Amino acid sequence: MIDNSEYHFPFSIKVLVAEDNEMNKLLVTSVLSNWGVEYSVASNGIEAVDLMEHYDFDVILMDIQMPEKDGIEATIDIRNFWDERKKNIPIIALTANAVKGEEQKYFDAGMNGFLTKPFKEKELFELIATTIQHHQIKYPATKKNTDSTALNKSKHFNLSLIEELMSGDRDSVQLIVQAFVLSIPPVVIAMQKACDAKDWLETAKNAHGLKANIDTLQIDIIHNDIKTIEVNGKQGIDLESIPALVSKVKGVIEETILQLKQEFNLQ
Repeated sequence: MIDNSEYHFPFSIKVLVAEDNEMNKLLVTSVLSNWGVEYSVASNGIEAVDLMEHYDFDVILMDIQMPEKDGIEATIDIRNFWDERKKNIPIIALTANAVKGEEQKYFDAGMNGFLTKPFKEKELFELIATTIQHHQIKYPATKKNTDSTALNKSKHFNLSLIEELMSGDRDSVQLIVQAFVLSIPPVVIAMQKACDAKDWLETAKNAHGLKANIDTLQIDIIHNDIKTIEVNGKQGIDLESIPALVSKVKGVIEETILQLKQEFNLQ
């Protein structure tokens, strides 16, 4: 395709367009094509979240009114991703709702900017460029750098128990590690959500769900913290200490997973 546009990004970007209206979808993708920008399209919020989980993008143009899951709900889901880079992707709201004050809902959900439809090409280009630039300043480190940093820290885990149970078979140990990497993040996210909602019994329940796995990998640095979260949450005591403990547990587990991925070359 011949690029006749006067708008050019100084770097290549990939855009996720979340839009259910066929005419609006065609308008946005035609503009992006004319800019020479690579893009993918989601027709609802569920598809947008799914594409974000499986592919890499630099910015999302998120329609607000979509079936099955709207743009605000999809944004909240993405902001709760485990992957730091994906969860912090710039998200720009595209909305036909020009009611004053509505934009605060978009920012509260974690969006970085918004445009009211119909918009001008220049407005879209400048907002994408500015939003990406601010994002790069705020999050300059790449995922690879983050992984390396985590790996260079002393390891939080000890695989001796698993290695003994698996008779030292490396492939079997790797299967156990993969199960940990895949199954633990949703539990941590659920614990964090319950904590944010001050649902202490649910927070305690999720902390209990982590205990056996944490002890199997001998992540001793958070053993007592998880126990305290569970006991305090169930008994309703010293509740003000729980958010900090949850934050610590979440951070340690995130670093541990990065370390495990590096050691076993997992994606």
